[in-house]
Amino acid sequence: MTDSAGASPDASSLAHPPPGKVIRSLLRSVGSTVVLVVIYYLLPLDHSAHWAAVAMLVIGLAGLCALLTYQVRSIIASPFPGLRALEALATSVPFFLLLFASTYVSWPPPRPVASASP
Repeated sequence: MTDSAGASPDASSLAHPPPGKVIRSLLRSVGSTVVLVVIYYLLPLDHSAHWAAVAMLVIGLAGLCALLTYQVRSIIASPFPGLRALEALATSVPFFLLLFASTYVSWPPPRPVASASP
């Protein structure tokens, strides 16, 4: 026979985060995505040189690595790691996509090659 009196009452509260934490996590995720998109549209990406596009990509990748390191540490230390992992994904995926989109947009077009044929 199983006895439900042996189970701790706190076990069910640890399984699911409170609604307030879920809402705060959702708002942080949406807020960070909105901030990233606003930054993307405010950056002057249309008149960049080749070196500027490469520098932006390298700096952005370093920022992405720093963000991922911070997020992994916060997931490990969180009392609700699943919720924190979803928040981390909702922040790092838009950052990754917007980083490569900005590099693509700012990359200078190829120069036309002069043809030697008559």
